[in-house]
Amino acid sequence: MGTGRALLAGGPTAGESDLIGHLGPDILADAFPADGLAQSLERLARHPARTVGDALLDQRNVAGIGTMYMAETLFLQGVSPWQPVDEVDLPAALHRARRLMVRGATQAQQNTTGDPRRGQDMFVHGRSGRPCRRCGGSVRVAMIGEPTRERTAFYCPACQPGPTPTDDGRPQRPLGTGSRRPVGGSTRVQTYRPGRARG
Repeated sequence: MGTGRALLAGGPTAGESDLIGHLGPDILADAFPADGLAQSLERLARHPARTVGDALLDQRNVAGIGTMYMAETLFLQGVSPWQPVDEVDLPAALHRARRLMVRGATQAQQNTTGDPRRGQDMFVHGRSGRPCRRCGGSVRVAMIGEPTRERTAFYCPACQPGPTPTDDGRPQRPLGTGSRRPVGGSTRVQTYRPGRARG
């Protein structure tokens, strides 16, 4: 789910199963708590050593959770996105994700903090390099998932103890403040800022 919403209405088609038959239960479906939760838990349990962040993003397990709700859910649960699936209270995580997503679907703006002020709507998502709202430490971002399917995972290493990706420990720049680009094939890094000459 992004910041916009769309309504798609239509009936089943002949090729529908081929297109969406692989998807897990829809976390926003009315029947999810009664039927979809058990199916999602069964699918998640098939790969107990997989990282929970990657598993929640896999739409074959549960359909609808994107990077934002994965990051915010795991932050609120105090779970590292790199924690193995079998070490996580999955029912609690899925219930929390659903609550956040239902609330987000009924508001004009997606917001997990409850603070309506601009820039105060997320705990960790999109906030790398900024202070954690809970502990004041630096929020970080890293890639999660298989190399061909990597997605971003925002997290607070202090509030979400457990496995983390290897990094150098330096605070990272907030997203959107510049891009890191290799310069002339060297390992030196240049930061691009809009409105300034590159060089």
